[in-house]
Amino acid sequence: MGAWSVVKGGVERGEEPFHAALREFAEETGWPATPVDPVSLGEVTLRSGKRVVVWAFESDFDPDDLDGDRITMDWHGRTIHFPEIDEVRWCGHDDAVALLNPAQAVYYERLNTAVGPRGEHAGTGTVGA
Repeated sequence: MGAWSVVKGGVERGEEPFHAALREFAEETGWPATPVDPVSLGEVTLRSGKRVVVWAFESDFDPDDLDGDRITMDWHGRTIHFPEIDEVRWCGHDDAVALLNPAQAVYYERLNTAVGPRGEHAGTGTVGA
């Protein structure tokens, strides 16, 4: 299994990064992105050079209701379809940090600094790669 990741995607021409984050979240998860009091978790640059800017917001989404975009590709002469996101789960601090791409684990630490721990699963939504 590969490292897990925060929801991310490209910023379209003329689009603000925050609005791109909301759009990507809705597209990739199928859940409405209607954050109240979003928390900016800043930016990191991945080894690939890709810049990732993240916001967090409180929610109570049910991981079993994941219904995001599907990817279509040709593979060995046939067309296959699969979900863009394999899995979403709520988990505690240690699991979240262990699952996340190491360059992105800093977001979880920033979240705890910004809002403090709020219970076993608060603020620890993680998206599978």
